[in-house]
Amino acid sequence: MRLATDGGKRTVPPVVGWAVVDQDSDRTWSGTLDPDFTSNQAEYYALINAMKIAIAEGVTEILIVKSDSELMVRHVNGEYKCRDAKLIPLLAEVKELATHFEDFLLYHVRREQNERADYIVNQMMDGYISMKEISRS
Repeated sequence: MRLATDGGKRTVPPVVGWAVVDQDSDRTWSGTLDPDFTSNQAEYYALINAMKIAIAEGVTEILIVKSDSELMVRHVNGEYKCRDAKLIPLLAEVKELATHFEDFLLYHVRREQNERADYIVNQMMDGYISMKEISRS
């Protein structure tokens, strides 16, 4: 299974979201998170949800994920040490989820190469903000 992920944060009004795109079928998943979360936490939750989706789909062999979060990819791939107390438990969860696959490959790509996931997370956050504004009227 080949997936793309993205996470994002808007500060006014506060909304944090994640998105996953199946690159083979173009199916998408997205959601919101606690507005106090950071954009780095959103990136991790996008990856965690991608891995959970793959597990739910019955993927056990190879999971390939691309993300435009260089920090997260380098944490997961062991190139950077994770020192952020908010990210350490998320990194541990990713490592545990990775054991469900024979091979788990995570690649960093530029935002331009992650357009669909970026678009989905931004659409989701824009829609969430619009819903909040309508509910205040």
